[in-house]
Amino acid sequence: MNIDRAEVESWENGIRGMMLGLALGESFGRGLHPHPSRVIRAGVSTQLAAFTTEGLIRAMVRMSHKGICSPPDVIWQAYRRWAKGQGISIAPTVSDAAMAGEADGWLKDVSALRERRGSSPSTVTALQSGHPGTPERPTNQSMGCQGLTRVLPLAVLAFQGRTDQAVDLARRVTALSHGSPVGLGVTAAGIAVAAHCIRCDDAQDGLHEGANATHHLGLPTSVSNQYLAVLGLEYGKGSLPRLREIAPDKTSRSALLGGMYVASTYPHPHQFTEALAFAAQAPDGDSVGAVTGALLGASHGASQLPVDLVSRHELAWVLDTLARDAVLELTDSPGGSDYETPRDRHWLTRYPGW
Repeated sequence: MNIDRAEVESWENGIRGMMLGLALGESFGRGLHPHPSRVIRAGVSTQLAAFTTEGLIRAMVRMSHKGICSPPDVIWQAYRRWAKGQGISIAPTVSDAAMAGEADGWLKDVSALRERRGSSPSTVTALQSGHPGTPERPTNQSMGCQGLTRVLPLAVLAFQGRTDQAVDLARRVTALSHGSPVGLGVTAAGIAVAAHCIRCDDAQDGLHEGANATHHLGLPTSVSNQYLAVLGLEYGKGSLPRLREIAPDKTSRSALLGGMYVASTYPHPHQFTEALAFAAQAPDGDSVGAVTGALLGASHGASQLPVDLVSRHELAWVLDTLARDAVLELTDSPGGSDYETPRDRHWLTRYPGW
């Protein structure tokens, strides 16, 4: 991979901003942003997004060392670690004993990831059944919002124009527990929009380019046109009744359309807090807030997010570290490979390749 350092730093800034923005947006939507002197608590979508990112890093490590890997399977194991940390009873697997009950990696020591912070019914049901779905063989028709929000970090793979790779993996990870074909299309669109927001300096440009890109994802034209429509003047800007019309429920479709509408209404860095406060008023404010924060964070980058909010979020350091490490593994493999000695001798302990 031919890599320019400035390009890597810009991409990293966008991925960090996306992760932190997602977390802040969900917390606003759940009313978890208390008095300015107190800690901002994380929600369940943020917890799952953290494990998605950790699972992706571990999948890349495995690919480097084994040369073969099924990333959805590795991320599925990451969700199992999340569930076990939460005390959720899940179906055992043959590999449990070999993996010491899967109690490995560094996220197991993060207390905020072990606390119940909301529900994710389709994800938990899939984990309890022990039967992950695929796009070709879905196990249900769910299109709940967390099928989208938890996979947004996979936009990191769209580095250097590899959006198709990111979209394909995100669809497969969503399908582990959310099988609606419409929902899988929403996931594809969400990853495309997030990737373009990272690439563009201006949020409006990123949103429009991302919406245009959905026409190349195999989605019906009428569906792709919806993503452009919510950015248009015909929808008005900053209208609460319009937001509630665009995003009426807990589906991933509402989360993405609502998030795009709010982000286009408040596209500038100094409007970030105002955007999250507006998104929180949607019928399902935490999912719309998470997508709003992710898209704006991707566009603005971590360096332009409000310090007073980021510094108070309990998982800010965790998410920032995961974002940095994902980009580092993608571009530089500090854990080495089957042919190279690791430069970071602790990397494989932090991110075991399974």
